[in-house]
Formats: sequence, C-alpha cells, structure tokens
Amino acid sequence: MIGPFHRVLRRRAAAPLLLLAPLFLFGCDGTSTGFCQHISEDPVLVISAATDSITGEAIESVRLVELLVAADEEFDEFFTMTRPPAYNIVREGSFYRCTVPCGFSSAVGRYSFGVVADGYTRRDVSVDADYEQFVPGCPSRSRGSTEISVTLVPAG
Repeated sequence: MIGPFHRVLRRRAAAPLLLLAPLFLFGCDGTSTGFCQHISEDPVLVISAATDSITGEAIESVRLVELLVAADEEFDEFFTMTRPPAYNIVREGSFYRCTVPCGFSSAVGRYSFGVVADGYTRRDVSVDADYEQFVPGCPSRSRGSTEISVTLVPAG
C-alpha cells in the first residue's frame, strides 16, 4: 500500500521531468522538434597558405597524412572532416587532399598531422583548433576558424 507521503514524493520527482518535456518535444525555440541544434558556420581549422621555404612560392595542393585529433584517437571522415562547413578537402585513400586554402572539421581539439607535397619533405603540424566566437541561443553558433600556414622544405 502506498501512503500519502509516497504519493507526494512521486509527484515531486516527476515535476522537473514535466517542465523539461516541452524542450524535448519542441526544442529551445518552440518551432523545431527535439533538442536545440548547434551550427558551425566555419570549419574549426583552416590551412590558409602552403609555401616553398626557399622561393616563397605558393604550393597549391598538399596531402594531410596520419591525422589525429585530441592526440589519442584517429580522426575519421565520418566526424565532419569533409562535410560542410569544410571546403577544398577530399579523402583519397589513406590521406586527405587539401587544395589550399582548405578548411575542415567542426570538432574543437588538438590536431596533429603530417603535411606532404610532391618534391618536398614532410612537415609535422600540431595545433589546438578552436572557434573565435560562440553565439548562444537556439540554434547556437560557432564561427571564426583557427588559421595556420605551412612552409615546406624542398626535398634533396
């Protein structure tokens, strides 16, 4: 038999769930279904330039190899590597081809990878990528990429 004390406890435990139910059903703004979305307006990491260390000439295309994110897990294309807001980057077998400039991913974290181009020695890069701005709201937004440039040394 459930006494009056137990009925009060059950009602009090259910009250917070009833208050949150509209958010699950309608989202933060009252018009979308489910949780409020987050939109990454820009890729989190942009390679803005690749240049020859001797001539200073631009290198138009580089390969990103052995890409890791957060230093302990292999980064996969499934994890927004090439989906918008990414641009000028495609997966080719075991590496990513970047037509400079290129931007990729929306995952904030530490990125480590090798940069390779025909006729140049590999350059290892490690960078903490984060957005410059977070705009709260529903939907919330991230914008402003971390930009890097790479200088490659000719082989030989």
